Amino acid sequence: MKEQCRKTPVKAIMITDKSDIDICRGNIVRLTSVRAERSEALEYHLRTAAKIICSGTKTIGDPERDTAGIRSNFALLSEGTAGIPVGIHIYAAEILFDGGIYSVAEKLYPRSLPDPATAVYLKNTAADKAFDEFSKNIPELTFSYAGGFSEACEDVYDSRADAVILPCGGDPHGMSERTRSLVNTYGLKIIRRCAVPAADGENLYFALCASDVYLDKNRLDRELELSVSFGGEGVLRRSLELCGLIGAELICIRSDSRSGGDISASFRCRPGGVSALICFFAVEADHFDINGLINI
Repeated sequence: MKEQCRKTPVKAIMITDKSDIDICRGNIVRLTSVRAERSEALEYHLRTAAKIICSGTKTIGDPERDTAGIRSNFALLSEGTAGIPVGIHIYAAEILFDGGIYSVAEKLYPRSLPDPATAVYLKNTAADKAFDEFSKNIPELTFSYAGGFSEACEDVYDSRADAVILPCGGDPHGMSERTRSLVNTYGLKIIRRCAVPAADGENLYFALCASDVYLDKNRLDRELELSVSFGGEGVLRRSLELCGLIGAELICIRSDSRSGGDISASFRCRPGGVSALICFFAVEADHFDINGLINI
């Protein structure tokens, strides 16, 4: 059995002059203290602060080291405040993603599964129907059968297959504990979901999972479902503030006591909102992972 994937912490790097951050903090605190949450002046200084905390990424060029540097800068910017307005992450996303110089999750740049791609799963009628549903949007998707769930996930982990089809039970946004354990153990990302009618008239839900996050290049104008897990006090509340600014919606949330109370949440939003949310969680959460990005 493969051990659960764990990431090695990256040392934070100071990539900005502290005096510049101090000036930005002073301007932002002054404006928010007079309840100018959405004034033009505040937006200007948030945009300026985003440029400053993101500076240096073009020269470092390593996503994990960049993230550590930006987290360090943001912590300095927030020092001694009740919290920098979450709108700063909208501007950071514009700089980091649209500029193409950096990515908190660089794998989110639009790309598709290999063509053709192979999905592996356990042979049964419901899973066969799930494959048929997934192949409607991925025409070149082929399949192979596995002898067990762990074997199927191992095939994806070892690059013998491109994706695995896993049962999620009756929850359209969740998954069974066994499936969640497999996803976590093998570092899988959910890239699609589908519903298969069951004999009792209810739906069974399946997830198409890969070792990476993919976007359908032909569906970038459609809403996406971003699933993340994260830890940190106050992070959920501030994420909802950001949702209000970018028109995103929280559609599912759960707490996992086995991982120290980490929260798993799913958000429905436009691609630009996905970038802002990713910037937010990467900077403000104690730790975070992308569990899936699903074209709706």
